[in-house]
Amino acid sequence: MLEVIKRNGERVPFNRDKITVAIEKAMNSSSGIYEEGQAAQIASEIEAYAASIQKDLTIYAIEDQVYYRLLKYNNPATARAYENYKTIQAFKRQTNTTDDDVFGLLNNTNLEVLNENSNKNGHVVSTQRDLIAGEVSKDIARRKLIPADIVQAHDSGAIHFHDMDYIIQPMFNCCLINLEDMLANGTVINGKKIDTPKSFQVACTVTTQIIAQVASGQYGGQSINGIDRILAPYVRKSFKKYMKAVVEEQREVYGIEPDMEKAEEIAWKRTKKEIKDGIQTIQ
Repeated sequence: MLEVIKRNGERVPFNRDKITVAIEKAMNSSSGIYEEGQAAQIASEIEAYAASIQKDLTIYAIEDQVYYRLLKYNNPATARAYENYKTIQAFKRQTNTTDDDVFGLLNNTNLEVLNENSNKNGHVVSTQRDLIAGEVSKDIARRKLIPADIVQAHDSGAIHFHDMDYIIQPMFNCCLINLEDMLANGTVINGKKIDTPKSFQVACTVTTQIIAQVASGQYGGQSINGIDRILAPYVRKSFKKYMKAVVEEQREVYGIEPDMEKAEEIAWKRTKKEIKDGIQTIQ
């Protein structure tokens, strides 16, 4: 019985129908030309050729036979399409040094990377994208940047090369944000000048924007020392804003002489709501 030697060396029974299907796929591609019965005829001829030489054919030999017989039957368009299809399939069969690690992140089997950093939830899409980029970074760093003896020491456990997943980029790790200066003197976000906040709510909103911008340009955590002390002056700004508004309401809307005690009570009530809303913004 005729057999075919697969790419991995495994032997399987010769099946001319598979050859027919492969040729017809090339014929039906965008660049191939379909000829009725030609695929089956070529498959039969290859089977007869294998029987005549009494030798099992490799996949590569069969592919060569298909290509040259298509040329023989004056169908070069399909021959080229078959070669292109073969090239694409060969590319799909190739794996590089990061394939298994990346797929392990997607199917949750790469537990070493998924559990490496307790600050990262590896099941969140945005975090997965970061982890995938990290695997590519580690691969390039190991092959192109880090000396072989250091890689060997890292792999053996003699040392631990920290943050290998970020080394190829000009990024920095962790940041102590000078929020007090940014709020008091203004800052720049995405090339736009942000003025000093005039209220607690705006100060909280700007704070979250600063945190987001820092996160996009670094890896690791962020710290803000004394955020309650930093934001406290903006509570006073909000209170003064509400106090002024309530006094104006009493005088202009209700036509009465302002009741400062009542105005202060209302202003503090509105300020407390703004504090609650602002903290929720940061959270």
